Amino acid sequence: ISTNTSRYDLGGNEMNRENQLLIKNEAKQLGPYWVKYTDVRREKNHLYYTLDFMKKDATGNLHHEFTLVPSINVNSRMGNVYNPDTHHAFDKDVFTFISYADIMADATGDEYKNVYKSELAIGDTVPVSSYLVVLDSIYVRKQNPGKISVENVRIIAVFTLIDKYMQKHPAEVAYVIDQGKVSHENFSSDTLGLRMAFENIGKNPGRMLLRIDEKRFNYIVVKATIFPYISLMWIGVLIMFTGMAVSFYRNTKISLKKD
Repeated sequence: ISTNTSRYDLGGNEMNRENQLLIKNEAKQLGPYWVKYTDVRREKNHLYYTLDFMKKDATGNLHHEFTLVPSINVNSRMGNVYNPDTHHAFDKDVFTFISYADIMADATGDEYKNVYKSELAIGDTVPVSSYLVVLDSIYVRKQNPGKISVENVRIIAVFTLIDKYMQKHPAEVAYVIDQGKVSHENFSSDTLGLRMAFENIGKNPGRMLLRIDEKRFNYIVVKATIFPYISLMWIGVLIMFTGMAVSFYRNTKISLKKD
């Protein structure tokens, strides 16, 4: 039931035919269900992924049916082990496991990844994702009362972020030295999906070391299969073994009587 309906290629016809890409907190249809990847938690070397299975009612609203938690046992030496999870019902079993996940990022829990780290001069422009990051100016202020010194200074970098619609968003980051101790005042916006940090002072005047982190594309790839009437198969197996046990018991009893 996990045919890929996203706009992303998973790497070949077979992968696309048997797997579905799930973006975190976005419901995707898998056969008769709508499935939402809502969470990942780490317990020692295990990553547990929460998948909520839902169905639509007559009005189009989604209602929770059951939750599956397939997992990955992270082992850098022996290789990762992908553990499925199954929902058991009378008429079917729903079997689900993770085909792909960004294991390193999921293990740390960081929603951002570094995409740029280099020196910039005033007037430089950096293309990042769907933005242009422009360094407008750098100015200096004292951190505490008194004179500006190497132990009492706030260096502020002012940026303009230009999006694909040519809208401008202001941003500031600062490199602070307070009584000889260095700290950073970073820019962060979940709306824009960017974080920026004034990492260090540049080697030449008017330059700075800028770090830009971008909100990562948080997704997993899952494979889900419905096995119909598995419970009837197990009932049949139980009846068969019961019959064998009864037959064995009777044959043994007859043999003992003859002896």
